[in-house]
Amino acid sequence: MASKIDIVMQAFGTWGSGGFAGPDALDNAKKFVADNCVIDGTASMKNTDGYKIYNGPQGMVDWCAYLSCYDFREFTPTPIDGPGNTVIVKVTYYQTVKAIGRESPHSSDLQEWTVENGKITNVKFYWGNPALVDTLHV
Repeated sequence: MASKIDIVMQAFGTWGSGGFAGPDALDNAKKFVADNCVIDGTASMKNTDGYKIYNGPQGMVDWCAYLSCYDFREFTPTPIDGPGNTVIVKVTYYQTVKAIGRESPHSSDLQEWTVENGKITNVKFYWGNPALVDTLHV
């Protein structure tokens, strides 16, 4: 069985290659995401409603569909072996709202991924600067 870090990084790779979009998106998500998975992307924003809780493999597909409104230049995930079943991932990037071309300065966030029995069961995002992201939409 793949390690918890391998599973998380394979999920990132699938997202990055477009595998969570298109006709095979749900099947691809089911390879990585448990049915009871909670993806907590919540952030207090008034200019977009995509930063919320998503559930299960379909939630992963929906979250990635929302993220497709952005371009993530120089996106770099760096995984750290966390306690128990967790993987902590530091991500760095420049985020651009595709529809209007507004780009953030270089940004970073932390993510906590939980992997149990070879599947992702929880993802929690700790946003570095959600107010900045919110202003990109106006």
